[in-house]
Amino acid sequence: MSTTIKTQISMKSSGEGLQAESEWKSTLVTNTLGPAGGPVRALLATGVNTLTVPTGARSISIQPPEASTARFNLPGVSGGTGMILRTGDASLHPLPTGTSSVLVASDSQELVFLHWG
Repeated sequence: MSTTIKTQISMKSSGEGLQAESEWKSTLVTNTLGPAGGPVRALLATGVNTLTVPTGARSISIQPPEASTARFNLPGVSGGTGMILRTGDASLHPLPTGTSSVLVASDSQELVFLHWG
């Protein structure tokens, strides 16, 4: 079963000390083959967790709880440190075509929300 998922991200930078104000807004991405079901609760174990990408997913958003003290990262290749995720804030990551799994490391057990787009 699939559903239509619409994703849009915008960013605006302004304030004292910036060279120039900038704003970026992508076009609305519509995925008519996206996985149904909305956000999924996932209990991450301590260490590296392998998440299976549902059929049709083009992106993953990982949303830890606001009060989380766990440290999360997307491991890099060949033992690299990868990308550390900010605790309490959702992060969106596009998935290359053909991606079958995503690795997420956590330094403690934590319940997070996954949004597949």
